[in-house]
Amino acid sequence: MCALYPYQPYVAEGVPESVRINAHLKSTGYTPDESRWAIVVVEPEAVYISKFKRSEKLDILASHEIQPEHKSKFAEGFESANCSSIQKAAITKIKQLERTYLVMGAA
Repeated sequence: MCALYPYQPYVAEGVPESVRINAHLKSTGYTPDESRWAIVVVEPEAVYISKFKRSEKLDILASHEIQPEHKSKFAEGFESANCSSIQKAAITKIKQLERTYLVMGAA
């Protein structure tokens, strides 16, 4: 399971199933932009993309944007990550400046 952040057109090489995910993104014509992000789930029989619109009330925070003050709000055992196995994947939310952010990771 991977998060695709705004403007992110593919999953980085080295991520398990990245070749399969990126082929699916290309075949479906996935085009990232400023206002959307997505979650990609890989199962043995298929790859699924769920797209979300960013808003002033709900957004996503990429793992490279995580600051120490964000980590203090994570549940015990949660680690932010762009991708995780479906068995360990977790999404948490944090509030900052009147906006709720989702953070992809593993628990």
